[in-house]
Amino acid sequence: MRVRQRIGGLAAGFLGAMLPMAVRAAEEGSRALPQSAGSTTAILATLGAVALLFTVCALGWLYEQQRGLRWRFQDPDSPTDGGH
Repeated sequence: MRVRQRIGGLAAGFLGAMLPMAVRAAEEGSRALPQSAGSTTAILATLGAVALLFTVCALGWLYEQQRGLRWRFQDPDSPTDGGH
């Protein structure tokens, strides 16, 4: 029962959020600039670069986790350091 209420609330919120956009889209004439000829290539290259960046970061994190590497610069000093 509670799940149905949540789904209904989510659907009502979604429709309420989309209503102004639907009204705006129905208006005459768009103020947006036309899409240039090479924009699709630029968009795809950007998405590919972001995906590559995420992949490299994920591989670096996995390597760090697998090797147990941690930079403990924020850990408190151990009492055996002698205060140095």
